[in-house]
Amino acid sequence: MLNLIQHRLLLLIILILPSIIVKEKIFLRQSEFCINFASPLTLNSPQYAYWNLTLALTAAPSSRIISMNTSIKIVDEYFGNYSTITFKADNGTLEFISNFNFTCNFCSYGIFYIYDSDNLNNLLYMSEASNLISTSYQHISLNRAITVLYVGNEYNDKTLTGYAVARVLEDNTKNCNLSNLLILSNNLSSLEVFRSNVDGNCIGYLYVPSDVTIDIPLFIYKGSGNVTFSGSHDYESQFPLISLNNDMLNNYAYEFILNKGLYTLDIPPNSTIALNYIINPGSFHTFDDKTYGIISSNGEPVHADIICQGCIANWAPVQIYDFNWLTNDISSLEFDCDGSASSFNGNKSLISPYANMTITFPNNCTKLRLNTDGGVKFFFIYSACKICNSLKN
Repeated sequence: MLNLIQHRLLLLIILILPSIIVKEKIFLRQSEFCINFASPLTLNSPQYAYWNLTLALTAAPSSRIISMNTSIKIVDEYFGNYSTITFKADNGTLEFISNFNFTCNFCSYGIFYIYDSDNLNNLLYMSEASNLISTSYQHISLNRAITVLYVGNEYNDKTLTGYAVARVLEDNTKNCNLSNLLILSNNLSSLEVFRSNVDGNCIGYLYVPSDVTIDIPLFIYKGSGNVTFSGSHDYESQFPLISLNNDMLNNYAYEFILNKGLYTLDIPPNSTIALNYIINPGSFHTFDDKTYGIISSNGEPVHADIICQGCIANWAPVQIYDFNWLTNDISSLEFDCDGSASSFNGNKSLISPYANMTITFPNNCTKLRLNTDGGVKFFFIYSACKICNSLKN
């Protein structure tokens, strides 16, 4: 047992075996801790292995504290070298979920440390520095606080992608009978079911990380009333995009192309909604009768063609909700219908934090195209039907 003054400590443990050198760094802030040393069972002579333990005081890392003033918080921006992010809840049960992926072959990999506290006590997990491709971790906090410490080179989304999600279970899962959080990954394409109980509305959450695009071509709804589908680019405030009900789902083919963001389904009591999703779909999306769709971007490039397969169609005015509308350069968005370019109709109208714009396309058009090389955060909502009189506005 080692007794130490209460400072942040850099503990470097070096284990040396024949032709093998293993170095581990552990960061602690505890007045005492215990280390158990185990002799290697595969060696005949104990002199071939020894431990070198070095203790040193070091400055505190840069820190960011996130208060759980809403039921779910998501961090997926960049970590700097020797920095921490702490999630703190005043009440309830705090659940933590993380995943980090190095995407380059010759990176100098950093290490993630996860603590069940807000001050680098109670180390739960430490990722491996060598041959790291992906590291995932999930935990229920005993102290209503989780801290993530990153030590390594600063990075951008070309070398490392990932996220840290924290939620207060009592608030986040209220009135939900099944799991209500779906985090999309590159190896999933499936059917997901959200179900509310009789006590009230359940909120189903879909989180789309930065390295994933999701296509939802099918909803199956069993219930009464409307299911409100909302989206958020900043993970804080959900913006209502569309209301789904049995009549609409029976008459329209839906196609939701969603990039990075947090999306919700507000489900009425005693109802079930299932959605089929596809990961990283292609750019061509077809319909042969009526369609209603959403395309989102959180600054990612978008190249999409919505095609009336074997038919021509009438198009309702397209709605665009432009996030950070004061700073976004919307001119990078390009639209055309069968090759004929279209422009914005009217000025932006503010629906904070979004600006709403309308685009009118000519009728008797077979293909609508949306193209941007990135940099703009928006929701693009469209509706069309093959030559008919009823259009969803």
